[in-house]
Amino acid sequence: MSKDILHQIRITSRNHDVEMNEEIHNRALLLIEDMCYLMCGSLLIRLGMPAPNREMNDAFNRELERGREYDHQELDLVVQTNVPLLNSQQKEVYDTSMKAIDDGNGGLYFLDAPGGTGQTFLMSVVLATVRARSNIAVLVASSGIAATLLEGCRTAHSALKLPLNLKTIEELTCNITKNSAMAKVLSASKIIIWN
Repeated sequence: MSKDILHQIRITSRNHDVEMNEEIHNRALLLIEDMCYLMCGSLLIRLGMPAPNREMNDAFNRELERGREYDHQELDLVVQTNVPLLNSQQKEVYDTSMKAIDDGNGGLYFLDAPGGTGQTFLMSVVLATVRARSNIAVLVASSGIAATLLEGCRTAHSALKLPLNLKTIEELTCNITKNSAMAKVLSASKIIIWN
């Protein structure tokens, strides 16, 4: 994970001379601890790992940082290049999504199309547009394989704290408390896409 962070820093800062350091290692520990805390409510020290050095910085700030850690110039270029490539149906979905976001009206939209017809391409253009504006986009997928198709995507079970074994649960609910970091991130997001 430290190498991933180093790679991301090199890309966003456009400085390939940045070397691995204690701050990057600590940042990896922070991310791991935040994920552990979001998923099971435990800190690394309780799991037998070294604790990161943090000033009571909560998981909300890490999640927001994660959601905004994109190269906005690169995303603008992706949007400018790919929006003209959308077919008429994709463009209609794109425009509807952007209008709902821009107007703040919200909404629930279901995209149903056969495999190979460009849903992933369309979602990537919508995400690039939202992220290029420095907005938060939450992206989840039903499976780990689907989560690999779009940048920044996580499994729904991990991100939304869904129960894994549905047969043993009487009431199906997300295990996200009202004032938790993930609740704040979901509230701050401009769009939530479930692939």
